[in-house]
Amino acid sequence: MTPPVPGWFAASVIGFGFVVVVARWLLVRESMTNRLVNRMLSWQTGAAAIVEWGEGTDFADLTYRVFLACGAVTVASAYGIAALLAGADPATARHRQRGYDAVAVVGAVIVVFLGQQVDPTAPGFGWKSPLLWAMFNIPVAALSINIIRATVRDLRVKTATTRERLVFSALFLVAVYCLYCAGASGVQVLAGQPSDSPSADWTLASCFSMFVITTLLAVPVVNVLLARAGWDRTGRHYRRLFPLWRDLTTAVPGVVLDQGPVRRDSESRLYRRLIEIQDALQHLKLYMPPGEEPPQSVDSYAARIAHAADNKLRGHEPVVPVSVGDRNEPIARDRATDLELMLELARVWPGARIGVPHLNGSHR
Repeated sequence: MTPPVPGWFAASVIGFGFVVVVARWLLVRESMTNRLVNRMLSWQTGAAAIVEWGEGTDFADLTYRVFLACGAVTVASAYGIAALLAGADPATARHRQRGYDAVAVVGAVIVVFLGQQVDPTAPGFGWKSPLLWAMFNIPVAALSINIIRATVRDLRVKTATTRERLVFSALFLVAVYCLYCAGASGVQVLAGQPSDSPSADWTLASCFSMFVITTLLAVPVVNVLLARAGWDRTGRHYRRLFPLWRDLTTAVPGVVLDQGPVRRDSESRLYRRLIEIQDALQHLKLYMPPGEEPPQSVDSYAARIAHAADNKLRGHEPVVPVSVGDRNEPIARDRATDLELMLELARVWPGARIGVPHLNGSHR
């Protein structure tokens, strides 16, 4: 057992939890998994606030019982998340969760009556302690195992970013810690000793564990805010493509798609811009001036595209089209490769458009 933490520190962690709970319910609730995570964190934070409020008062026993009852509902949400991570059908998640919740309500009633702090000399200790341990720790162990499997799988993905790997690694460590705690407390129960799980007191380990979990669950909130502000990776790509998109769609305005009244997410807007650039390049291929040699680099390709756009803006007739292979035009095989090529083209585009009068004098 680690030493108890100061009340102000525990209150800070709980306050941080409430902020993340509100933010997640407002911004991160599009899937059943996210809604279950939000509900789990809500009950967990509320339970922690209740038991902290009753600490050292005449209501300590009552608040501990309420803490356990809230914990039963928290565990039901955790079990639902574990089922989804294990591959359960999301379409039936709502119906399945109602069953978990019904069991949780029964469990909450039970722990309200059994929730007094465990005394190994008290009558009934032999069955009360294992029952409380099983109700809270078996679902937590199942969730931890599924999180460990999911994070190991995600860490093996070669395209994962450094930030994603850090998040997965932290989540992996938290899951291992929770699994260890569940197992260690189970050993205590089997040995006939009082288990400290679920604990009635804040400890440094439990407080830090809640802080880490809450911080990890705050990451999607930060991602949503960055995406809405255009500061995420997708938003940066979207802005980097703008000069190229502006000039090409000036030359070929017909490729611009109807935006519609619906506000699109950053991924959709980037994909839309990518499609419009590709369509414009296909049109401008007919106006691309033939060279003595096919372009061997993105710089030479960008220069020929700039002259093609200039020819189009001047009203010139299309040149005799030739095949893509003859022009050595970059060809993308998938969306990621295509984005990489367009970003490279956008990088050299400012230099390619220099000296092309109609491009330098036109803006959308």
